[in-house]
Amino acid sequence: MAEGFIQEDGSRSLKEIANGYLTDLVDRNLLIVEQWYALGDVSDCKVHDLVRQVCVEKGKEERFFLKIDSPPSNRLFSIIRKQNKKLRNWKKVITTNKPRRVVTYQEINIKRLSPPPTPSVRSFVGLNRETTIIHNISKFFHSFACRRVLNPEKFLCSFALLRVLHLEKCESNDFSPGLALLVHLRFLQIWLSSFPPSICNLWNLQTLWIKTLSSYMVLPSNISDLVNLRHLGSNADLYLPSIEGPMKLLEVISKVVLGDGVDNFQKCFPGIKELTSTLYSDKENDFEVLHYLQILILIGSGYSRRRSVEGEFVRGEPNLGKNHIIIRFPATLKSLELERCGLPWSDMSIIQSLPNLEVLVIVDNGFEGTLWKTTGEEQFQQLKFLRLEKLNIKQWEASSINFPCLQQLQVLNCIVLEEIPLELGDISTLEYIKVWNCGASLLESLQKIRQEQDDAGNYELKIFVDGRDMPSCEPNHDD
Repeated sequence: MAEGFIQEDGSRSLKEIANGYLTDLVDRNLLIVEQWYALGDVSDCKVHDLVRQVCVEKGKEERFFLKIDSPPSNRLFSIIRKQNKKLRNWKKVITTNKPRRVVTYQEINIKRLSPPPTPSVRSFVGLNRETTIIHNISKFFHSFACRRVLNPEKFLCSFALLRVLHLEKCESNDFSPGLALLVHLRFLQIWLSSFPPSICNLWNLQTLWIKTLSSYMVLPSNISDLVNLRHLGSNADLYLPSIEGPMKLLEVISKVVLGDGVDNFQKCFPGIKELTSTLYSDKENDFEVLHYLQILILIGSGYSRRRSVEGEFVRGEPNLGKNHIIIRFPATLKSLELERCGLPWSDMSIIQSLPNLEVLVIVDNGFEGTLWKTTGEEQFQQLKFLRLEKLNIKQWEASSINFPCLQQLQVLNCIVLEEIPLELGDISTLEYIKVWNCGASLLESLQKIRQEQDDAGNYELKIFVDGRDMPSCEPNHDD
């Protein structure tokens, strides 16, 4: 998407179009799916060795990309000599063949390129942990801006049209001013110690992912200058004290915390579709106003709302369960994950009423209490995937009526749960039950489910305990 291979058609988003292309490649057996998302999208995939070989050869032929491998092992002298010869030639390759994409597992010092790479380079992916590429690109662009380079056009043309800069493994904490001149960037993944306001000059950015060693990162109020941003993510909390205007195209944001200068998510991100947010106990958490929200992850803090004090990022007072958390969900929600929220099981009726919910994940006391009673005619109308993990639940009362569309059930590290309701095995759509680190009584309930389903001729149901298949007793029909 960042390189412009995919164009919007008006009726679908870029992500939807890209998923369609990816699905088409899977259906043609050109890609092998390693892992799926719970909603059915492809998470990880790979290609067969022969397909990969064809792609590599075709890529070289059409100058699609250049891959620079890591230096070889010192033990293999003969391989070293052959590999070093190749490494001496990579500068010639990058300047002669003019590849549009460079993927490197080793250091590249662009100062030593003579002549430098041409404007053909659109993507640079650095997979080595340490690199001077950030410093060098920044240095030459900044020097060009200050007119301190003898031949600035040589280095300006090197990366002026760069659209993708992927430096996830390059642990550099500084964002040098010269990088803000890479105005054609659409995808940036980088390490930073803080979020500089100058990064908001990259108005073409569509995806920004920041890794940091800090537990939080404060976003500048001019973050809304990134008018084309669709995806904003980080491994740390993103604290937004205030914002100058709405980010109308933003669809995905992770671990965001709103400050006192921000009223609600709807005013900041009116078109948000995927949101990861910290849940605080002293505020109403109204997500119902987010009319496009489909995926929501809520992580409880056990604290009141964080506030900005003299530019610092601090926690409020711990709630310790004194206040009841109020949450409102939109009807558009398809996937919901609750982690450390400490909600009472009685609130599950609110989630049950969501008409489009397909995925529900409850982790690390997302709900608290020893009894989950899901009886009567109450239904999760569209729920296909349910995962319970690290909960203190002891008893679970439910029937097949409550989960008419359930396909996958996972119960992980719920060590005090006594049993899985036997009637869940009667769900016609259920494909597998996966259990990890369970007690003896829960294992007995699984054996009963296995036996009952075998007696009913349902040999298709798969049951996995600690990664091992609990085999069915399907009769052998061989003569």
